[in-house]
This record gives sequence, C-alpha cells and structure tokens, in this order.
Amino acid sequence: MMEQQNNTPGQMPPTAPESPVTAPDAPAAAPKKRRPLWQKLLLVFVIALAALVALAAAYVNGKLDLIHYSDGTVEEMGTIDAGEDQDLDTTGLAHNEEEMVMPEGSPFADDNVLNILLISTDERTEAVNDWDAFTHLNQLDGTRATTEFSENARADSLILCSLNIEQNTIKLVSIERATGVPILLEGYEDQYDWITHTFRYGGAKLTMDTVEDCFNVQVDHYVRFNFNSFVQIVDAVGGVDIRLTEQEAKALNWEVPSNSMLIVNKVEPGLNHFDGYTALQYARLRAIDDDWHRIQRQRTVIQAVLDQVQHASVAELNDLLNTVLPLVQTNFTKSEIAALMLQIPGFLGATAQQMSVPVQGTYGSRIGMDNRQMYDPDWSENIRLIHQFLYGRDATRDWFATPTPEPEIEEDAVLYGQEEPQPAATAQPGPEPREPSAADSPGGE
Repeated sequence: MMEQQNNTPGQMPPTAPESPVTAPDAPAAAPKKRRPLWQKLLLVFVIALAALVALAAAYVNGKLDLIHYSDGTVEEMGTIDAGEDQDLDTTGLAHNEEEMVMPEGSPFADDNVLNILLISTDERTEAVNDWDAFTHLNQLDGTRATTEFSENARADSLILCSLNIEQNTIKLVSIERATGVPILLEGYEDQYDWITHTFRYGGAKLTMDTVEDCFNVQVDHYVRFNFNSFVQIVDAVGGVDIRLTEQEAKALNWEVPSNSMLIVNKVEPGLNHFDGYTALQYARLRAIDDDWHRIQRQRTVIQAVLDQVQHASVAELNDLLNTVLPLVQTNFTKSEIAALMLQIPGFLGATAQQMSVPVQGTYGSRIGMDNRQMYDPDWSENIRLIHQFLYGRDATRDWFATPTPEPEIEEDAVLYGQEEPQPAATAQPGPEPREPSAADSPGGE
C-alpha cells in the first residue's frame, strides 16, 4: 500500500534524484602533421642566409667606417703664394689675352657612366718629401698622423676616372695641372689660375665644379688620396711592376739631375718591381721631360695597381681594404659605395683606356693671377675630344653659343640668317721637353 506523503504548506516537494548524464565521447586527437623534409631544409637555408646577410652587412659597414667622409667643402678659402708654380715653359705657344670662351648649358651625363675625380694632394710630410725620406718610411703605418687630410694641402694631380657600368670599361683622363681655368668664386670674375689651385681655394667641391663647368661632363664624386696614401696603397698590393726607360732609370738613380728623392735600391732600365716609395718617385718624375710624361707615369702606376689586385686572394683583399680605406677621403655615401662594390668584380682585369687634356695642339698660353703662366685650352675642341673618348659622341654645338653674322643688307630686304660655326683655334705645338739643368736639386716637386 503506497504511503501518502504529507506536504507541509510552503515547502517544496522533494526533488527526484537526477539521472546521471553520460557526456558524449570526445573526438580523438588528430595525429600531429609532420613537415616535409624539403620544408625543414628550406627553413634552415633561409635562417642561414639571413644570418650570412647580417654578417655581410656588418662586415661591409665595418669596412666603410674606415673611410674619411667629406662633402669636399672647406670652412675658409685658402691662398696661393705669388711665387708658387712660376716655372711653366710656354715657349712656342700662341699667347691669348682675350676672355675665355666657356661652354654653356648643363653638363652632359650618361646613366651608365660614373665619373669620379681622383685628387692627389701633397701634405708635404717628412715621410715622402725629405731628401733622405726613406729613413722615415716606418712612419707610413696607417696611423692618424699619416692618414688625416689637411684643408690647406695642394692638389698635385687630377685624374677623371670614368666607369662604364654597362660595358665594364675604365677610362682615365689626366688633366694637366697647369691648365688655366676661371675661378668660380664670388669676387674672382675674369680671373684665371691653374686648375689644381682650385683645390686650395675651395676644396674638392670647387675642383669638381670647375672640371664639370669647363669640360661639360657630370662629376658628382671625388676620391682624394695623398702621397702618404700612395706609398701605402702600392705596398698593400705587394708592390707594382714598372718598365723603365734608360733615362727614367738614370733619373731615379740620380745619375742625371732629377726632381725625385733618393731611393733605397738601384733600378735598371727595363722591368722593375717597385715598392710604394719608389713608385711614388717614379710617378713624380718630370725634370727629364715634362708634365705630360709625368701624368702618363701616374696612370701607369694606377694600371699596375689594378693588375696586382686582380690576382689577390680573399684574405689579401681583406688586408688590402684594411690598409687602403683609411687612406682615402670621399663624398660617396656608404650606401653608394656598397652599391658600387657590387659592380667591382666586372672591372677586375680591365685595362684602362687613357688620354690627357688639353690635347696636344689644342691650346695656347695666357697669363693669369699673380702673372702666372698657364695653358689656354680651346675648350670647344677639348670638350669634343673628351666626350668622344668617354661617351663615343660629339655634341659640342649644344654647349657653345655661336653668334649669327650680321651682313650688310639693302633696305626692306628680308634676311633669313643661318647659324655658322666659328673656326677652331689654330693648333699650336706643345712645349719642347726641357733638359734638366745642373742647378736642379733633389727634393723638387
């Protein structure tokens, strides 16, 4: 008999016990998918490549930190002593007293051609200029004392180095140091001086502007080195092989009056292996002939250095960079140098084509500042020749304004004038080589 439950008023009836709820079975864990072997290898390769790129960037940046960077400007204008460089022989040259006719318009540029002005300066240190300079060669060790650059230094030589990135060719244009140019500074209108003197007046920036303005070629960058740098760079590549004429050998041995310094080892006509100091004395020789032969010798040394570098090992190249980079000053940026370094392998082994300006037979003479004798170029002809050499084209008519002739005509006549080219300046022979005199003494420039 079922018992009757009594519910107290206000009391909830007892709740029936809940039936146990069985949870649905959880899905079984999916087996972990393993990467294919090729993906693992690719990941390892990417990580390793990133690490190598980071190391390479750190290496390159460390090397680039060794360079002296300068935009080429100077804080104050330098001066040239009135007695400097008063020994230029202009015998046989037509003398010009008229105002220079300079090119007009923007300088010509080619996207595939990079023009770099190489500026050699003379800081006049004991290590390369004393009569017994070789006793100071231990000073050329890359320390600050031998690598810093003076704002008051003299430019000794100018070489326009033209790199054709597309064709991987190198062209060297030596600019004769006694080339007369206008001084592109306020207050110096209609004043002329040697092109190398522009460096003392306004630094590398003014010299670049002058080359650009006079030769109508775009020059955005310069690399400066001095005599100390020259010696150490040649030594860093293990010396250079130079073939001497009999007269050159006599001059270096001081068997004839010479403007070189004493050298350590006697040289012979024919092929010689030079250390940096001897190569410097060779590159400075001019008393036995003239400045034109001197700048040819400078280009010979540059080519000899290029020949040595192409045979260098990776370790030797590393040592070379450590030695050379602190010895140069430039307005290249780090990123520009890094981009240029990618192009360098294409130029290894290249033989540089060479020329000198002004070209023989295309200049006369004039007197400039401080009654200094200088060469007076026919700019139209020299621009034509240098553009033909660098770019394989001639467009001089674009840069020289040619006046239209005004002939006498009858009243009411109509004239349709045509522009006529002006005749080129009469070619003049260059100066004859000067024989050294007994008064010449070692230690000259």
